[in-house]
This record gives sequence, structure tokens and C-alpha cells, in this order.
Amino acid sequence: MSRVRLAVVADPDPAARRALAEALDRSGLAVVECGEGARLWSLLAENRSTYAVFACASLPGLGGAELARRLAATRELRRIPVVVTSAKTDPATVGRLLAVGVTAVMGKAADPTELEAALAATGRAAERLALASNGSSSSAMPARRPRPIAIPTSTPPEVTP
Repeated sequence: MSRVRLAVVADPDPAARRALAEALDRSGLAVVECGEGARLWSLLAENRSTYAVFACASLPGLGGAELARRLAATRELRRIPVVVTSAKTDPATVGRLLAVGVTAVMGKAADPTELEAALAATGRAAERLALASNGSSSSAMPARRPRPIAIPTSTPPEVTP
């Protein structure tokens, strides 16, 4: 019997939340949705084995960057990868998000390639952390935040006149 992999999708926009949840469901993940930060935090506290969180950068009450900081500071939850969805995917914004511990950043209207890259990042993080918790590898990393990656977006760069 295989273990269910749970993803939490947190976005204040019901249409964006539903679209991402449906795409994750098609990829084989069980999905729980919420629209605000307090609910997201309680879902994570109730489901400590969450596979990944896909959170909007501007989620009311607990945006993506603050979520990454809080997870990193919470021993029982720090292994959960955080993928932030954002309308702003310029290099400076992505860099700031990765610097605070976000695993990956993808555009709000993510295309399948972006979603595949985000899932690959969370999968690699989960594999490394499973090795660390099983102690089955001498090179296993301690249970900590996964190494961040930048996901190329299909959004064209902004041009400054």
C-alpha cells in the first residue's frame, strides 16, 4: 500500500487555488485547499507529514516568505518544502524568496513546465529528507529546509523604458 502524499494549496483567489489544486491532483497528490494564513498554519499543524505547500506570496495572514520562516523555526514542520506562487517572478523577488528558505517560486498562472519543475524540487527535497530521517546514507542531510531552486517562468521580463 503506497503512502498518500498530501499537498496544501493556499491562495486567496478561489479560481487560482482550484486550478493549481486540480493540476496537483492530476499529478497524483491528495490536495487540501485554504484561502488564508491562519487556516494554512492549522492544516500544517494537523498534518505534519504534508508533502509540500504551494502558497501564494500574498496570502492574507501568512504569505509565502513568512510561512517559510515559520516552518524553518518549527522543528516538527521544517522539512516541508514551500513552493511560493507569485505574480512577481523577476530575479530580485525570486532571490528574496529563495533567501528566506522557500524551496521554489513559480508564476501565478504556472504552465505545466513550471509545475513539473516545482514538483521535481519538492520530490528531491522529500527524498533527501527521507534518507536523513532513515539514517540510511552516510551523506544524508539533517532534517532541515530543502535547498531552494529557481523555476524558470514563462512570464516575459519587465522592460523598463
